[in-house]
Amino acid sequence: MFDDFLALDGYATMPHLSSATTTAYNIEARLIDQQPTCTVCGSTLTLCGSYSRTFVDVPRGAMHVNVHVIVPRRYCPNCKLTRGDRLPNLNASHNATQRAVEYVYAQLTARKSLIWIERETGMSGRTVGRIAHEWQAAHEAARSMECAEYMGIDEIYIAGGLRCPITDIGSGRIMEFLPNNRMSTIITFLTSLKSPHKVKAFAMDLCAHYQQAIRMVFPHAVIVVDKAHVLLLARKRFNSIRSLIGRTFVDACLEGLTAQTGLPGDKQERASMLQKVRLDKRKVLHSMHRAADLFIAPTDKLSERQKAIVEGWLLKFPELRESYVYLQKIYEWYKGDYTSTSAKVAFDMLGTGHSSLTKGYWAPFMQTFERFEDEILAYFDTGLTNAYTEAANRQARDIATLGRGVTYQSLRAKLLYTHAPSTASVLPKRHKSRALTSPPPRNPESHRSNRRRKTQREPPQSEMFPFAAPKT
Repeated sequence: MFDDFLALDGYATMPHLSSATTTAYNIEARLIDQQPTCTVCGSTLTLCGSYSRTFVDVPRGAMHVNVHVIVPRRYCPNCKLTRGDRLPNLNASHNATQRAVEYVYAQLTARKSLIWIERETGMSGRTVGRIAHEWQAAHEAARSMECAEYMGIDEIYIAGGLRCPITDIGSGRIMEFLPNNRMSTIITFLTSLKSPHKVKAFAMDLCAHYQQAIRMVFPHAVIVVDKAHVLLLARKRFNSIRSLIGRTFVDACLEGLTAQTGLPGDKQERASMLQKVRLDKRKVLHSMHRAADLFIAPTDKLSERQKAIVEGWLLKFPELRESYVYLQKIYEWYKGDYTSTSAKVAFDMLGTGHSSLTKGYWAPFMQTFERFEDEILAYFDTGLTNAYTEAANRQARDIATLGRGVTYQSLRAKLLYTHAPSTASVLPKRHKSRALTSPPPRNPESHRSNRRRKTQREPPQSEMFPFAAPKT
């Protein structure tokens, strides 16, 4: 079983002394190449003893591999020194073979946690930590940062603080994971990048100091606000309007009942009647809140039953219909084929005839739109979104979840110097079974028409902005 088990240059396995437990292989080995001469003076060495050395090798079949070697100790009469024989293929800094250290490097690149590597290899936690620090330092030393054509910036609260990822959207990589999102930290990093003239566009969310920092460092770059954040702001504003109109309706009903005269019964009966009405109105608000996801969804994403539910609530609250229609117009506005100039004209026409705007319901949204007007409208000229930066935030969440208390330094190293594992095998079984079944035959005519419509929706890319074609 243990004949030439190690397959490691410079060592020979002794099968009759090796053994195995439930978790590890204990391999007894000896050195093949003896060193009878001194490496300093060249004189003949005298064998004067030996000592035992144990180190870790690459795991085999989920089993640890511990190698025990008897190292000869030799004496040099000229140098008056005693030395042990050199151990080949052993890492100089760690009590492990060189290929075991490279195995840890590979697992770190695959985003394995330090605890997982410790259990897989049998190394101590301190050794794995030192190897991880060396791996990170080697990547840091070989790192050369240059500006990308299309960059993105965002923030995420993780590992005990608010962090700031900066990404290269064009090539799909994370450039830096800053320890905070302060303006001074962002400016320091952006100014350290080489070739600032290469930056064409920068995607961001609705953050004012991101805008100021980018304009300060890259005044020639086009700043684009991600459309997902604009739509998220619109949905949040609509939810606030829905809650406000619902509470106003309940309060008005209760005030009307309280002001009525000639209610039957005595004072106690009238109080119980008001309490019952109050509970009924609160149930109405709760039912409306349960349908909140239907209100903020685009109409074309709803089924017929869901559309009927929304229409029933809009009939009950006519004042809410104005805001609902305005939200749906914002969705359609982002789907339009506009330039930045024509998009501004189309947006101004969205609110024509809407009483919800004159009542100030959408005032916070309109103020934010005016604050970032140029950046929001730049989307229609570039087609650039910050989706990859949001995906980088998702990667950071997954790493922190698997690491169970991962530090910022470890999280940053895994994001910058590793690759994300494939997610093709984590689909639900019902999706896999559907993918394996052959699809029904299509009508060639309908397939041709769908392809024609898709070609119209996706015009050829331009050289300046490959995310959208130039518009006239």
